[in-house]
Amino acid sequence: MLSLLNFTIAMFDLALLFYVLSTPAGNAGGSQWRLLFLAVLLGGMAYDNLVIASGYWLIEQPWFYGVSMARFYFHVLSLPFLTLFTWSIIRDSGLALGQSRLFLMVCAAMTLGALAYGISQELWGLQLVENSQFGVRRMSNAHGSAPVATILTNLFTILLAGYVWRKSGWKVLFLGAVFIFIVNGATAGQKWGFMAGNLAEVVFALSLIASHLHVSATAAVNRQQVLA
Repeated sequence: MLSLLNFTIAMFDLALLFYVLSTPAGNAGGSQWRLLFLAVLLGGMAYDNLVIASGYWLIEQPWFYGVSMARFYFHVLSLPFLTLFTWSIIRDSGLALGQSRLFLMVCAAMTLGALAYGISQELWGLQLVENSQFGVRRMSNAHGSAPVATILTNLFTILLAGYVWRKSGWKVLFLGAVFIFIVNGATAGQKWGFMAGNLAEVVFALSLIASHLHVSATAAVNRQQVLA
């Protein structure tokens, strides 16, 4: 039963969440911010998969509609901040672009723009209908509109992660962003696409965690060298 696969993914997400929360925040400029973003992201991913997994048994309950709505609110209200997460990676990597105030303003504008678009186009008037595939009973957007804000944020992340790879040699973030973009694009419209997307999210989250830990460790070493 595929619902059990969603439950397994949710447990893995929670394990990653506890791991992230147990990681010292560090003193690098963006370490605490990145940890907060990762905690929100992983918590939302776990919630998303738990709701989908429980739909097989609980979708008939009157409150299930509300908890399903929260899934969509999480995606729209949290994912735009991926741009600022990537900006933090660039800044704490010591790269020139990350020290630019103009670049920060561009990233902030991208984040606010994605938030505004997502709220106005994806949340305003949101209606859900039951969409059952392969034994998985879940609620999906009745209008089936493409998540434009998420797509643009993903593309911008790929661009910035490519800059990180070129300037510092760290390619994990770029590969993770490209992977989830290709998987979501290739499976869009497929009945099983939501499952592929959930699995791709785990891979992408791992790339974000690895990038955060790598940059935090590098920043700590650089700080010690300066103090020495």
